[in-house]
Amino acid sequence: MNLDGFIELRKAAYSQCGSDTPLSENIRLNVEIYCPLHELPQIGDLDNFITGVCDGLMAAASGTPAESWDSSELNPIHPSKPLAIRDDRNVVEIIARKLPSENGERWYRVVLEGA
Repeated sequence: MNLDGFIELRKAAYSQCGSDTPLSENIRLNVEIYCPLHELPQIGDLDNFITGVCDGLMAAASGTPAESWDSSELNPIHPSKPLAIRDDRNVVEIIARKLPSENGERWYRVVLEGA
C-alpha cells in the first residue's frame, strides 16, 4: 500500500470510528478488494492486502518515519495513534476476497467486529 492509500485508509477509519476506543479483543475482519476484472490477477497477493489493512488500522511501530504527517489536518490520523485495532494479534477471524468492481475503479470495503 502506498502512502496515499495508507492515508485514505486511515481517514476512512477515523471517519467511521472517530474517538471510539480501538477494538482490542475477539476481532473479526472482513476485507473486500475491488478492481477492474482484467486487473484481478495482477493487483497483488491477497495476504499482503490484509497485512496492509491491519497495519494501517493500528498505531505504527515506534521509529516509523512520519515526516509526511506533520500537517494539523492529518493529526487525528497520525500513525502514532491506533484508529480501529489496538493490536492485530487479537484478530481471531479474517475473511478476504478480491472481486471485480462494477464501476471499474479500485476500492476496499473493510468491516470490523469485536470488543
